[in-house]
Amino acid sequence: MHRWIFLGWSSSAFFASLVFVDQTSPLVGRLTGTAAACHDESDPDCLDFTATQFNSFYIVFYWVGGIVAMFSGFFIARYGVWLTSCLTAAFQFLGMFLFTLGPYLTSSSSAFALMLIGRLIFSIGLFCQMVLSHQIKSHWFFGKELAVAFALYNVSSRLGSIVALSAIGAIVEDVGLQRTLWITLAFGILSVIGSIVSGWIYKKHASTSIDAAVYVDSKGIGQFGFRKVLSLCREYWIITATVCFVYGPLLTTIADYPQYLSERYGYTEAAAGQITGIVPDIAICAPVFGIFIDKFGWRDVINTLSTGLLFLAVILPVAIGNLQPIVTVTLMGVAYSGIIVGLWGSIPLVVSPGDVGVAFGVALSLQSLATGLLLLVCGILLDQSDLEAAQRWEFFFILLASCGAAAWLLSGVSIFYDHKNPLRPLRMKHVVSVMKTKSNSFIHELTPLINGTDVRGTLKK
Repeated sequence: MHRWIFLGWSSSAFFASLVFVDQTSPLVGRLTGTAAACHDESDPDCLDFTATQFNSFYIVFYWVGGIVAMFSGFFIARYGVWLTSCLTAAFQFLGMFLFTLGPYLTSSSSAFALMLIGRLIFSIGLFCQMVLSHQIKSHWFFGKELAVAFALYNVSSRLGSIVALSAIGAIVEDVGLQRTLWITLAFGILSVIGSIVSGWIYKKHASTSIDAAVYVDSKGIGQFGFRKVLSLCREYWIITATVCFVYGPLLTTIADYPQYLSERYGYTEAAAGQITGIVPDIAICAPVFGIFIDKFGWRDVINTLSTGLLFLAVILPVAIGNLQPIVTVTLMGVAYSGIIVGLWGSIPLVVSPGDVGVAFGVALSLQSLATGLLLLVCGILLDQSDLEAAQRWEFFFILLASCGAAAWLLSGVSIFYDHKNPLRPLRMKHVVSVMKTKSNSFIHELTPLINGTDVRGTLKK
């Protein structure tokens, strides 16, 4: 029961955080000064950021978050869950507050600097909290409802995107930029409360409710060292590379698709945000995939089908000139549903419990850095005024399709290596093996892949 209460508070924190993160997408017109309200001066708080500056909010968010995530697993191991939870809550609040104060400065350059610093500080707190939550879920739900737990947690973020993309555009049209930012700050307080409460629940109940064989007291375990990172198995690195190539196109589309709809189809801010919001709308069906995986397995197949749909979603706007936007967002939404369950839920199955925090930290770090790089390139591309708008967006989708194709290929490689493993960790419903840890204790229902070890001999015992 305690693990579900933890999941509820952790998911609530993630939900509120994503409302704050994704508010910039429907606010793109006010932040870049291209909205009608900026031209007729009905909103005097409009800013005039360039496309590169606007994308910098996402770039800094993902790059700084990526660096933080890389070290988060080691920080949690050294200082424990409770202290980490409190610090992440503090960083999130400070970052949101500074970002909200930005439009009060007299010049757009000053506003951009303050808002960028706020975004940076917020990303430190959020990404560390994400690694912490992934590690705890992997221990508390292992061998039980692991896929469902990851699905519900990730769906909470998609619900946050839904709220941001569907509501923020309408709110800003009524109350303007400054008041909208204060509304999202007030809502973001839930992320601070959720982070603290979830950490307290773990502190009080984890040692007595997590299976003894799986429970790892994170405080004091391991020291930082790249040897631990390099010792992670080949299957882990394939999954991590797939994550990197998947999330770049997904998050870049959510960030820039409203602008595409406005330029290509003439949609208003609110309408463009609502159409883009269909992606997370559909992604809330992820628990259905989670239930299926927990009952039948087949993670490898779901990962391959999902990455294939993602590739199709970003290549069709190039292949079909008059493609309706609903087709792209629908395909991407279905792909997202499978990805947030299948890929992230595969990582605990190919690393040992003591390495789960580090593994998630590295995966989230590389994913964030890759996404930031793609956002930077796309921002520069969309700023090329010497190209026609149609040509800029064509190059934009070709770039995303290249990443989607790489993800699809890597998911096929993952199937190949999973087939070579006798226990089929990604295909089977649950991974059941018995192997000795360094302390010579026995661990049940753990990974069959620790440094590439073949455990068939162990099973016979």
